Amino acid sequence: MSSAAAIGIGAVVGLAVGIPVSIATDVPLAPEGGLLIGVLVGWFALRSPKRP
Repeated sequence: MSSAAAIGIGAVVGLAVGIPVSIATDVPLAPEGGLLIGVLVGWFALRSPKRP
């Protein structure tokens, strides 16, 4: 899987989780926070570790 696909999937999942959290808890920026967290998780998930 390419890194762009992982970032995209992470963004969609983060947004999908953020919307119900925003509705249930009245947190004003939960969808945007979920989107940002999803993007970061997708980006970090496929980064190859640096070898010494």
